[in-house]
Amino acid sequence: MNNVPLALSSSHDPQGMRMFSSRLAAAPPMQRRRMLHERLFPLVHQQQPHLAEKITGMLIEMDYSEVLLFLDSPERLAAKVDEVAQVLRLS
Repeated sequence: MNNVPLALSSSHDPQGMRMFSSRLAAAPPMQRRRMLHERLFPLVHQQQPHLAEKITGMLIEMDYSEVLLFLDSPERLAAKVDEVAQVLRLS
């Protein structure tokens, strides 16, 4: 995707993602949602500031292993954010 914001396209930290993934797996459901929200919201806000809260809420309702794939791939996250934003605009 060509219009990926700079902060989304920066290199990620594989070891940090593994640590986050482990902490996430061990967390109770409500804490897991909060952890995902804290990671996702700033990234989504860069791309869709006016819809960031709704989009983030929709993303954290997904299976957390799928959300981790979005956090590990800025391009995949950007595509999903675009997809969800389109759905919200049509509804």
